[in-house]
Amino acid sequence: MLSAAGLAAVVLSGCSTFGSVGDQDTVDASTEAASQLQDRFEDLPGVALAEVRYQDDLTVGAQLRAAVEVEVGTDVQFTLDAVEEACWRSEVDPLDELVIVVSTRTEPLTSETRSYDLDIGADVSGLTERWGERP
Repeated sequence: MLSAAGLAAVVLSGCSTFGSVGDQDTVDASTEAASQLQDRFEDLPGVALAEVRYQDDLTVGAQLRAAVEVEVGTDVQFTLDAVEEACWRSEVDPLDELVIVVSTRTEPLTSETRSYDLDIGADVSGLTERWGERP
């Protein structure tokens, strides 16, 4: 049975590594790769804000989520493609699910989302055809 202090430590540790599917070194490396992607996306033309998160646990598996806000007038499709390609070609591994959202920051609000379940062969085939094999 967990003591109150033990339970608090488990709760405060966060969900990103609790019940992790991969080993901690792998999770840490993929988390660092996600951080590098975020820095890269912040440098894209017209990007106002980027947030990239990697999570590898029993509830969602190995998931990479990229949310990017762009200024009005920015080519959303170009940004979406650039983010998708960089995520696909990244060192994040393992990767079971990829979710990308690009939205405008101000009126008129628009948002484009791409979501891929990499356990589905068609999703993997489509991404491989567009961007090549993953590292």
